[in-house]
Amino acid sequence: MSSLAAAEARPSKESQAPLVQNAQWQLSVPLLLRDWADGVTYMLAYNVESGQTHFLTTVGAVLVEQLSAGVQSTSELLGAVQAVCEDPDSIDLDILLDEALRQLTSLGLVRTRPL
Repeated sequence: MSSLAAAEARPSKESQAPLVQNAQWQLSVPLLLRDWADGVTYMLAYNVESGQTHFLTTVGAVLVEQLSAGVQSTSELLGAVQAVCEDPDSIDLDILLDEALRQLTSLGLVRTRPL
């Protein structure tokens, strides 16, 4: 599938329900992490249970690093992402965070914590 076809096949943001804004997030599985390039610019996350390795870019790496320290709220994760953005006012951080959490959830790496 071409990248254009893949983009067209993806549901639009308007059709996706937003993630719970006041959720508590945690890692779903034990991960072995390896980062490089000045801290958490990129990261490899090895899922100990499945044996899968995932390449995470900056936002995913920040989220996994934050959650490896313990449970975090959506607003805490948003603050961590905002802290690594060079110009946080130039992008919609809520959408960026939402998409990153959706991807990490679909990979089975993170989940919301039951209240």
